[in-house]
Amino acid sequence: MVFPVTCSRCIFRFVRLSCLLLVWFASWREGSVEAQEYSRPVRVGTISDLRIDEVSGMVPITGRRDYFWVHNDSKNAARLFAVRKDGALVAEVELPGASNTDYEDIATGPGPDPARVYLFIADTGNNALNRNELVIWRLPEPFLPSVNLNQRLVAERSEAIRFRYPTGTYNNESLIVHPATGTLYIITKLNGPAGVYRFPSSTPGGAVQTLVLIATMNVGGLVTAADLTRDGRRMLVRTFPAVQEYRLPEGAPFERIFTQPRIVLPNAGAAEPKSESICFDLDDRDFFTSNEGNPAPIHQTSLLREQPFCVEENPPVLAGSFTRGDLVEDGPKGGEVDLKDALTLLRVHREGIALPCPDAADFNDNGLLDLEDLDAFVLALADGIAPAPPYSIPGVDPTPDELDCGLQRSATLVPAGASWRYWYSLDVPADGWSRETFDDASWQEGQSGIGFGAATVLTELDMLLNQRRVFYARRGFAISDPAAVSSLLLRIDYNDGFVAYINGLEVARRGFGDPGFAIADSAYARYHRGGITEDVFLCRESLRPGENILALEIYNRSRLDRSLFFSAELMDVRDNQVSAPVLPLIEGAATVRVEMEPPPNLAGQGSLGIYCRGDVPVLAGSLALGYSSEHFYFSDPGTEAEFDWWRLSVDDEAGTISCVFVCDTDGQGPPGLPPGVDTELGKLRYTVRAERSGTTRIRFEERPGELPLKNILLGEGGGELELATEDLETE
Repeated sequence: MVFPVTCSRCIFRFVRLSCLLLVWFASWREGSVEAQEYSRPVRVGTISDLRIDEVSGMVPITGRRDYFWVHNDSKNAARLFAVRKDGALVAEVELPGASNTDYEDIATGPGPDPARVYLFIADTGNNALNRNELVIWRLPEPFLPSVNLNQRLVAERSEAIRFRYPTGTYNNESLIVHPATGTLYIITKLNGPAGVYRFPSSTPGGAVQTLVLIATMNVGGLVTAADLTRDGRRMLVRTFPAVQEYRLPEGAPFERIFTQPRIVLPNAGAAEPKSESICFDLDDRDFFTSNEGNPAPIHQTSLLREQPFCVEENPPVLAGSFTRGDLVEDGPKGGEVDLKDALTLLRVHREGIALPCPDAADFNDNGLLDLEDLDAFVLALADGIAPAPPYSIPGVDPTPDELDCGLQRSATLVPAGASWRYWYSLDVPADGWSRETFDDASWQEGQSGIGFGAATVLTELDMLLNQRRVFYARRGFAISDPAAVSSLLLRIDYNDGFVAYINGLEVARRGFGDPGFAIADSAYARYHRGGITEDVFLCRESLRPGENILALEIYNRSRLDRSLFFSAELMDVRDNQVSAPVLPLIEGAATVRVEMEPPPNLAGQGSLGIYCRGDVPVLAGSLALGYSSEHFYFSDPGTEAEFDWWRLSVDDEAGTISCVFVCDTDGQGPPGLPPGVDTELGKLRYTVRAERSGTTRIRFEERPGELPLKNILLGEGGGELELATEDLETE
């Protein structure tokens, strides 16, 4: 096929763009590591004043926590804005002596007066690459007399630091100032490695400076902003795909920070895909970002405070997995679900056999072991329905209940529905709330589950419409000898995340990142659908003799979520060290025979009977027959006896007859079938369809599919199938 020239060019451009994107993504990931020390970004404010329509830089205001200087991008007047963390406009500040060709970033640093802080504004935007001489504006940081809204202020006069690149010209949207030396650095905005340039001088006036290239950075994206901590040891770089942090090793010279491995901060870049501003807060812990456009969001990403933790690394080695319905040993392969398991399930109910893995026998998964499981089980087998997939236990069974598999409950330390102390308020609890020495007498008390928005809640809370929805709970439990505790299992239903502590030490968490970091005030948990309990092993390191405290903090996934709750119980469990399935195969043999009365003749009619005989207390089996539907028609399945479970079916289109049965022959069950006597399983009416003499045969089938019905019965080695005749044929 020959494409038109214009189409060929389009295809070439598309392929070239795809290759560039693949190279860019590989470049971005190369040499990077991820850090979990930061929380997910949380939207804390919105800039809606129309005077601020393209935020391109931000920096915290000295001495005013949660207040920021921001500026617009190109085509704007030379001015700054003071905004509050929630986005409210506090002041508009005129900048005498300065102009705004294309403001791109702002930073603070030292200046000629050591008692003052200076602002540095990068007028360095150069998208068209037509500016050979660019400028950094320096001015003393304006004084914000109050935090009243909509003030109008005039700053002291700005001075210009003019510069050019050593070769060519570039676009730049980032500026950092060393907090001790005052040296200025910029990072170019390029596809590919970005250049890092140092200013020979940070003093305004004089000749136009020529910058010095000191490093290149494989940032893997277009650099749109940067910031540096006040100790000069951590640097943030904002790109379109992500936020990255660079950390200076102890004792290393400052400029080595530009060649350190980049640390990608998960999720931080996704909140604002067109962000061009970033800055640390006054404590150099959290950082803030904002976006182009109006209204513009303000997001806060928090550095998490480290806290002691331990992780249960060696929980009980359980049977590993079980398949629903797999109850007997199948040899080295295992895992086969068939009529042997159905027969065992009947024995479980007839003889009261205890199962080490009762959850495997709960075929309909309703938390109860009863004869309904047998009906559901054999019906699924007869229909060729595959059993449920294997579940690792505990913690993976999608419908956990009171039926355990491979676990022995040694003691219940905190029962389900027990009373807990809890704190649910706009204020956080006092320090040390998770420790055993904390006095919780002022906390409320309620029965687990506690919360709102779930049918299982027993202690209803009124939903608080605050920024961070979280509540705290404590419950004591006694341990006489911590060394004797095999494993601590927390069975918990929650929405949406939690951190668990024992005597103040973090022992488990769900819905957040790595353990060992306190949850930020602005954080929310990942989504978790409540209503299904989860089994979580807890670290036992902090257990002590006597009274211990299990403490939980439960988090929402957003401030708009209308469900927040938990219910929990704590158990000491141990491994049974018994594999499932464990019951031995039933010994004995059984027989089945098939007969047709009268023998079929042309245009003849009669019946086909299926009979079983067994000498074991219970028996089960299956039979599959094939026939030519051109010669026979079968109908009216019926039986004269009662069975625990049986099914006789005919598929006339496929020409097959199948029979599955599970029955009691010792007289102890309701049917009371006598052992050693032929019992009719079922009888079918037949009609010969053939119109001329010939030979036809009713065949025994090795039936394909998920349920192969074989012509042998269960027993040690399998029973022989006896037929009343060698062949069933018509001439």
